[in-house]
Amino acid sequence: MKRCPACAKRFNSVDWQCPACGNEPTKIDGFLAFAPELAYEGNGFRHEYFEELTRLETGNFWFETFVNWIFGVVMKLERIMIRLGVRFPFGGSLLLVARKG
Repeated sequence: MKRCPACAKRFNSVDWQCPACGNEPTKIDGFLAFAPELAYEGNGFRHEYFEELTRLETGNFWFETFVNWIFGVVMKLERIMIRLGVRFPFGGSLLLVARKG
């Protein structure tokens, strides 16, 4: 179920063009933008912060351990599902998890 941002009509469709008014959300870089005027504002996140965050995450023992634990849990879950006969990929899953050696 979708709701048109222009006329508020509800509709069920594969695409986002409203059958009532014909409105369709703007696409920015291939993504739907329901508030295109806000798309480039950033809400306080500065681009240069991400470079610093990447630097801090790289050497952080806790962060690397946590991410490796999450991936380990996902790998165990996948193995269990494969043993149960669930065929992959299902639902369009393209997840590939590998262990860092």
